[in-house]
Amino acid sequence: MTDEKGPVGAKVPADPTIHDSTTAGSKTVALIGNPNVGKSSLFGRLVGRRQRVGNFPGVTVEKTVGETTVGGCRFEVVDLPGLYSLSAQSLDEQVVVELLAGLVPDVPQVDLILAIVDATQLERNLYLVSQLLERGLPMVVALNKVDLATRHGIEIDCEKLQARLGIPVVAIGAHRGTGIKGLKRTLLEARPPEAIPSISEDTFEKAATELAQCLSKAGLSEPQWLASRLLTDTSGMIRDLVAPLVGSEALESCLESARKHLGKMAESVATFETQARYEWVGRVTEGVLRKAEAPAAKISVSDRLDRILTHPVWGMAIVFFILFLVFQAVFAWANPVVQAVSVAFEWTAEQVKLGFEQSRFADGVVENLLVDGVLGGVGSILAFLPQIVILFFCIGVLEECGYMARAAFMMDRTMSRIGLNGKAFIPLLSCFACAVPGIMATRVIHQHHDRMTTILVTPFIPCSARLPVYALLIGAFIPSTSFLGGWVRLQGLTLFLLYLMGIGTAVLVALLLKKTAFPNPSLPFMIELPDYQWPSISTVLHRVGDRCWVFLRAAGTVILLVSVVVWAALYFPRDSKIEVAYRDQLDRLTVQYQGAADVEKPAIRQEIDQVLREKKGAHQENSYLARLGRVVEPVFRPLGWDWRISCCVLASLPAREAVVAAFGVTFVDYRSVNESASESEEEQGALLARKLRQATWEGTDRPLFTLPVALSLLVFYALGLQCAATIAVMRQETHSWKWPLIAFSFSMTLAYTVALMIYQGASWLA
Repeated sequence: MTDEKGPVGAKVPADPTIHDSTTAGSKTVALIGNPNVGKSSLFGRLVGRRQRVGNFPGVTVEKTVGETTVGGCRFEVVDLPGLYSLSAQSLDEQVVVELLAGLVPDVPQVDLILAIVDATQLERNLYLVSQLLERGLPMVVALNKVDLATRHGIEIDCEKLQARLGIPVVAIGAHRGTGIKGLKRTLLEARPPEAIPSISEDTFEKAATELAQCLSKAGLSEPQWLASRLLTDTSGMIRDLVAPLVGSEALESCLESARKHLGKMAESVATFETQARYEWVGRVTEGVLRKAEAPAAKISVSDRLDRILTHPVWGMAIVFFILFLVFQAVFAWANPVVQAVSVAFEWTAEQVKLGFEQSRFADGVVENLLVDGVLGGVGSILAFLPQIVILFFCIGVLEECGYMARAAFMMDRTMSRIGLNGKAFIPLLSCFACAVPGIMATRVIHQHHDRMTTILVTPFIPCSARLPVYALLIGAFIPSTSFLGGWVRLQGLTLFLLYLMGIGTAVLVALLLKKTAFPNPSLPFMIELPDYQWPSISTVLHRVGDRCWVFLRAAGTVILLVSVVVWAALYFPRDSKIEVAYRDQLDRLTVQYQGAADVEKPAIRQEIDQVLREKKGAHQENSYLARLGRVVEPVFRPLGWDWRISCCVLASLPAREAVVAAFGVTFVDYRSVNESASESEEEQGALLARKLRQATWEGTDRPLFTLPVALSLLVFYALGLQCAATIAVMRQETHSWKWPLIAFSFSMTLAYTVALMIYQGASWLA
């Protein structure tokens, strides 16, 4: 090792294959760091809105890629999963190693590493930095949370740290955006490290060199670095990564030969590596890191808060209280905006209708498609976008301020009782947004049986796709009664109970799985509790924007497709007998309308609308959808559903939120939107909600949607797996159709059974 002033490690020879960062027009930057170091905040500051989310080829490990331009050089930044070490134990870590080795197909090789380090946890974070330095790529260290470290009495000499590491070190505050401009400029100056950490043991170096020679014969571009990773690979994941490229038998032979050089060290090489790296960290931080001794009696604000928020009793009560407040806010804040959006779509439909009335295409296929198919379907579901915005804004604030890690810690006690470890909490928490990334996030769980159990219970966690269904039915049929001076609303309480039902069902299913299919015990849970901080509103809004875009993209693709298919099935075939039966009546009213005085026209207009509704109803009763509905209606009649509700539910199997669009197409007639002016103020609300309240059983005046029917629908959507994307990603993660089909069959059977019990019980009580 070198002296105090020089880099601590072995000199790195100049690599002619590494091009000059200051002159290249485009670079691929790998953003790497431990979990909870502010990596996502830094990524957002670097690239802003110019980012896209996808998966690495062949696996479900998520990558986020963004672009930034500095001094004429375009940097493509790849935000990689957080990890503590390159000794791969999970799919996340394996992909990072694979990317750094240049083995990911269809992904450019990494030109530069941007390592983000938490200044309050410098020694632990430098362990990963030491492994990254060995790669020999141009590298920059972003020293984050320096202001927080200062408040904790931690002082870091950045210049000395930079000299020790032999690469640029830039102090930043990703949370507030400080130092980002300087960091971007430093990316242009990045060079390979002047020195790399060395496991100063001749036996290890000899073993690695011999293994590297074997790897180089297979044409691998980074044989020496991969050799070190293979020798310290305890999980076998890196061996599985390299074996297809070298050949399983050849690799095993090379590994056996290399291990002979290690001797007794072969059995404990991973432990030896850990000790050697932390010794290197100690040498690097000596004289660089100074910690002021805090007075014994002084307790930090975070510690004071944690005494309450992580208390075994009060902590759990606060978790549920905060969730309760979030769901109250979803209705209390969103209702005015929901009504405004609904009115905007009503006005748009009216303008479209008036435009067609002035042309020869009135009441034709095109008008019906635009008014009923598009506006009636997509417009109905977009009215619930405000509630999604509010829900994810609240979740984003809780994540940013550091509370979500405490919630995970608190929930570990509960999860350990059902056989899951706390690592499952983060994937399950992701499911509140969408089950797809939640299932993908289970790759951080090392034990197979824990991972499978978590995957199979994710469909029961209430996702954002359920929220439009909940909001529609709760807003339409649950009274807006208030308690405790208006602080508690019955609608918000109902939503809270539905979320609890989903979570409780997931717990019971996990218990069942751990007792039957996956009985092995779980590993202990470890999580880092970050300090509390004021949330960055820009970061929160960015995350909310991402979720809204996902929702809007679904509305513009899957939901629009479902809406058009449902409309077509409800519109065709056009029976000429029905057209003839209503033609004379419509012609007479049209002539009467044209010759009437202005004061008489509104009444005649209402008569025309009534005839058009009757005509539409006659066509619907003869439609393809009605014919299908009457076939399946006996199956769903015990739940209180007629053929229209049954068909709408079946249409939502690809995406559960599409049922709102299907309801809009089926029950909303935009030709009669003006009738709402005659309704009382309490009856007014979102158009679709009004139409559902007005719907009746065919041929009777008996209401179709009653409170028992609404409750059966709510329960069915709380428990059922109506999501093709979730089923597909379950198949990818489990590498089999067996478990997705079991999950779908079990959840739909459970949903039907409980919905039947709720409907029959509520009807009996009513």
